Amino acid sequence: MYVLSFLLAYHRDRYINGLDKLEYAAEQIGQMRVALSELRPQLEASAKETADTMKKIEMENISVENARIMVKKDEDMANVQAEIAKNLKTECEADLAEALPALNEALGIISTSYIIIASSVTMRCEEDVTPFVTK
Repeated sequence: MYVLSFLLAYHRDRYINGLDKLEYAAEQIGQMRVALSELRPQLEASAKETADTMKKIEMENISVENARIMVKKDEDMANVQAEIAKNLKTECEADLAEALPALNEALGIISTSYIIIASSVTMRCEEDVTPFVTK
């Protein structure tokens, strides 16, 4: 009988303890409902702000994509122009390589001609001075 009374007391205490915990949980749920109802306007405002921000980001993504496409087109155009410039440079270097020997030859002829002209002028001056000295 002692065991039966002990078991009955044990189960009664567990039952009361469970009821206390249920009561505590109900109080916590009530407090959370109050807090949630107080925070609901802030949550709704935050949700609206988040939605607006997402729309702005989507619009910016579209703008960025359009800019990326334009930059790609500009890059392609610049690459074509760079290729044209490279070909023109190659042609100019080839023409220059062809013209430089002729220029050097012409400069050599001019230098030689200058020496010949200078020496002939000197000779002419000496011929004019020679008769004057002998008189």
